[in-house]
Amino acid sequence: MSNYNDAITLMEKKFGKDTFWALATHNGTEIDARIVDGYYEDGAIYVVTYFSKKMQQIAQNPNVAVCSASWFMGHGVGENLGWVLDAKNAQIMAKVREAFAKWYGNGHNDENDPNTCLLKIRLTDGVLMGRNTKYVIDFGEIDFAAKKFKPAVFPHELELPLKNSEFTTWEPLRYLSEAKKMVVEYEGTIKGDYAFARHYPSPWDEYKIGNPKITEEKYPNGGGKLVFDLAGTKGNQVRFVLWDSGECEKVKRVYLT
Repeated sequence: MSNYNDAITLMEKKFGKDTFWALATHNGTEIDARIVDGYYEDGAIYVVTYFSKKMQQIAQNPNVAVCSASWFMGHGVGENLGWVLDAKNAQIMAKVREAFAKWYGNGHNDENDPNTCLLKIRLTDGVLMGRNTKYVIDFGEIDFAAKKFKPAVFPHELELPLKNSEFTTWEPLRYLSEAKKMVVEYEGTIKGDYAFARHYPSPWDEYKIGNPKITEEKYPNGGGKLVFDLAGTKGNQVRFVLWDSGECEKVKRVYLT
């Protein structure tokens, strides 16, 4: 995510209206999925519903998954905000009714029933597809009131690879745009041919052994680290690859700094 407007403005444009969402809930033993009408605003999806099975499951386990045919999938935390006519819900309900105006009030909902409630799904993370761009969004990094990112904190730890021979990260572009280096720490030795690459949506840019952007530091007691200088590179994917001739005993830590 290169800046606030790139991804968040696209979220508002696509989903700040009546949108069909696939909502999956899990009570610990059973997973259910259904289509709901939702209205998106400031990192949350609002759904008018009844205290039904999905709400009972969310009461047991608030962690949910959502997906839209408009190219978004993600995770969130569900919260029952209570009766739709509760005074505390008046402001957001006015927006929800406007978004759902074409069908709201035609018999699908009975607002006078106290069991008709407002579900808020606070998004935690997601993947949004735009034209030629894939946005990996950490909603916890955004200050929606100020319309900007919270201050970046480095070093930013990345998930360890599933195997030592290849490591690919789709990081929020916020980190990749602000980070200066990517560091791969390893145990034992690293041998043979390896490379870093950065791409998507830009063409594949590969940096092999001997490139000035790659430096290696060996630790006195074994192991070491490879440092990839990100300056001047573009794209929202960074990849570390050990080719067929490469060998690494164990990748210990990967982070941006």
